[in-house]
Amino acid sequence: MLTPSQIKRKLKEYSKEELIELLYQTVKANKEARTFVLNHLEEKSDSLGESKTGTGVVSFAAMSKWLELPEHVRELYISNVWCGSCSGVTTIKDYNVQIEKFGIVLRGKCAKCEHSVARVVED
Repeated sequence: MLTPSQIKRKLKEYSKEELIELLYQTVKANKEARTFVLNHLEEKSDSLGESKTGTGVVSFAAMSKWLELPEHVRELYISNVWCGSCSGVTTIKDYNVQIEKFGIVLRGKCAKCEHSVARVVED
């Protein structure tokens, strides 16, 4: 069994996406573990220069809703995003998940040209 310090070292090696998935999996588990993971996510966002307000990184509700969708459905949304710069369908990368009025919104960059793109996932 890992010690708390070993767990913390291991968590620091995780990507943002891996931390979000871990947070989702621990939501009904230990409150202390959930708080630590959420705090580390916020630290990772700060170190990447990401805004805390409205981003999927710190919006557990948005990420929970997104992760409730089956993986193959999420992949369909990720790979079906309109880019105004390319004038075509693209894949979104480096995205955040936010809750908006009509559902969740993925905001990120076009995989082809790096232009800002968004994809609405309606309720």
